[in-house]
Amino acid sequence: MFEQAVNILRAKNAILRQQMAVFRGELLEGQECISELEQGRKQRPSFAKPNKPKKAGRKEPRWKRKPEQNRARRRETPTKSVSHKREECPDCGDVYG
Repeated sequence: MFEQAVNILRAKNAILRQQMAVFRGELLEGQECISELEQGRKQRPSFAKPNKPKKAGRKEPRWKRKPEQNRARRRETPTKSVSHKREECPDCGDVYG
């Protein structure tokens, strides 16, 4: 009885050791892949466009507006003032005050 239990445990132990060896191999492959990605140049995603090189030489100055067009609209004094407050509550009908 005792020897049978020991044999079962040894068989389970052998299976677990095999699985552990497989997992260690996968771990090493993953670590190698990560180190290659960290060392290598980062690749741009497929949906991103490459950067355009900047043009050499001086940039042309921007056009300035004419002085008659370069003014904002002046604020005028209001002609009347309107108050939009409610006199009573729409839910219960009580008078505000």
